[in-house]
Amino acid sequence: MKIDLFDRYDIRARICALIFVVSPFLLDAYILVDAVRNISFTAIITAVLIASSGLFSCWIRYSGNNASRGDYISEFLLPESSAISTTSRERYWKKLQDLEPSFSGLSSDNATMRKETAESVSPWLREQTRTGEFKLIQEENMNYGFIRNVFSVKSIFLWTFSIYSLLLIGVGIITNLDLSLKDYLMTIPTEHVVCGIIHITTYLIWFFGVTPRILDFTARKYAMAVIHAIDKL
Repeated sequence: MKIDLFDRYDIRARICALIFVVSPFLLDAYILVDAVRNISFTAIITAVLIASSGLFSCWIRYSGNNASRGDYISEFLLPESSAISTTSRERYWKKLQDLEPSFSGLSSDNATMRKETAESVSPWLREQTRTGEFKLIQEENMNYGFIRNVFSVKSIFLWTFSIYSLLLIGVGIITNLDLSLKDYLMTIPTEHVVCGIIHITTYLIWFFGVTPRILDFTARKYAMAVIHAIDKL
C-alpha cells in the first residue's frame, strides 16, 4: 500500500517553508546542546515536524492569502496591461472563447464586462492547468507558493527570532560574568561564533531574500506561465 503524506506542492511550498522558518532554531540547538545531536533526538524532532506540518500547512495557507499579490492572470489578459502583446492577447481571447463561449466578454467594448470576464477566466485557467502536463506552471506555482507562505510569516518570525536572539545574548552574558569583555573575546567558544554567524546570515536572508519585490516577481512568473499555457488547452 502506497502512503503519500504530502504531494509535491505541499513539500515545496509548505513543508519547505516550515523547515525554512524553524531551521535557525534547530541549528542553534544542534550547536549548543550536546543531547540534541544524538540520533534518537533527531528522530523525535523529525517526527514532531511531520506531525505539526498538518497544522502549519493550514495556518500558513490562511496567512499566505494575506500575502497574495492580486490576480495578475486577469490583469494581464486585459488590454490595459502591456505585459502581453496585442497580437498574443487577441489570440488568447479567441482560444478562450472557443473553449468557453461565456468568455466572449473579453473582447467587449465595455471595460467593466471585460474585467469581470477576465476575473472569471483566472480561476478557470488555474483549474485547467493543475494537471501534470503543465510542469512549468507547477514549478512556478510552487516557487510562488513558497515565497508567499514565508513572506506571510516574516514579521512574526523576525519579532520571535529577535527576542530569542536577545535571550541567547543575555544567557551568554550571565554565564560569563566572571570574565571581562576582552577575556571573553579572547576565549570565545567556537559554538558561540557559529551561532552568531547563523543569526547574522538569517537576518540577511530574511531582510534581503524575502521581500515584496521577490514575491511580486514569482507571482508574475506564475501568471505568465498560466497564460502562455492557453495555447496548449
